[in-house]
Amino acid sequence: MKKKLSLILIFCFLLVFSAAFTPDPQADEPPIFFDDFESYLTNTQLGAAYTVWEDGALMRVSIEKGYLISGDQALRVDSIGVNQNTHTTSGSIYHLLQPGENNWQEGIGMRLWIYNLSKSPLSFTVNFKEKYNEFWAVGDNGQFFLQTEDGNFIQQDIQFGNLQIPAFYHGYVFIPFESFTVPTWNTAKGDEIMDLSAIDSFSLGINVTVSELQRFIIDDIEVVSNSNIQPPVITGNKIINIPESGQHQEYFQSSLPNEENLSFVSKNWSIINADETIASIDNDGWLTIPGDINPGVITILNTTIADEVKINTLFDIQIIDPGAALAITDDSQISEEILLIQEENSAYQKFSDDFETWASENRAWFVVITISLLLVLIASLSIIQSRLK
Repeated sequence: MKKKLSLILIFCFLLVFSAAFTPDPQADEPPIFFDDFESYLTNTQLGAAYTVWEDGALMRVSIEKGYLISGDQALRVDSIGVNQNTHTTSGSIYHLLQPGENNWQEGIGMRLWIYNLSKSPLSFTVNFKEKYNEFWAVGDNGQFFLQTEDGNFIQQDIQFGNLQIPAFYHGYVFIPFESFTVPTWNTAKGDEIMDLSAIDSFSLGINVTVSELQRFIIDDIEVVSNSNIQPPVITGNKIINIPESGQHQEYFQSSLPNEENLSFVSKNWSIINADETIASIDNDGWLTIPGDINPGVITILNTTIADEVKINTLFDIQIIDPGAALAITDDSQISEEILLIQEENSAYQKFSDDFETWASENRAWFVVITISLLLVLIASLSIIQSRLK
């Protein structure tokens, strides 16, 4: 019996011990660029790495320990107001890249977590500089995506070079590199061909459009690798008039970058916030609007499966009565149904997520504790068995 128990203990030890030192498959691919702000010990050190443009709008950076998406720290930015010396309403903070961080050739875009703590939308922008001083900034138009905690993408339109971040929004923002252009303020004589092989720096900026102080939090800035599938861009009218009689059909289309290079793509459409007996959309993307529908916002959901990766993209459409006063919402207003997607996790879910994060970050300790508990359990069972005899 003792020999059998010893063999069981040795087998369990080897099984768990080997698991502790099995390489993580995701660890084989280092991030192109990633900053979670955990390495900065003081506000001075953070301010030296993320430097405020002194001629721009008044801004202050500091370490945030309350609102964040991972770890123990994030970047807090306070917009204090217009620069009274230069009368500039735009401000930015820039970050110089270190060797090993500046080759973005394998990237498809930038992603960051943001929490707009202001009661007004935040006019946010991003730019980066190539090795020969040619700048690329968020274009005057194009698309970016808000990404909810459950992974759904909410397509948004860029407005005059700004990403409108809704008041109190907290979640990820993804900006495809296709949405960057050479800005008019760029002074370098470049070739206007994006070269991601040697990026010198990037900047996060805002436009001060309101009188009150604005505060927002940034965490987990990264360049997303092309090993990920980029969310599709949905094209179609965002404003549709209610037909005077009968029904109206509108066509919507989704397109993936380099879709022709994917081995398998399927697309499905649905409506997530309307009774489909009132409005409906088929799997070809044809939305049907009847004449008796009420004005409001319809959110359509495009589910794309690309090479076994499932991507959900949400798209808001405003249904208006052409005879009534026009009151068009912009992308800083998100339908209530979409915001409900971001409801707080339960206490159990939060505990589960925190434990999973701790276990992955402290793998050796996790294995030691697991082995100890396993040995205690086996010993207890052995004692019980001997007493039964």
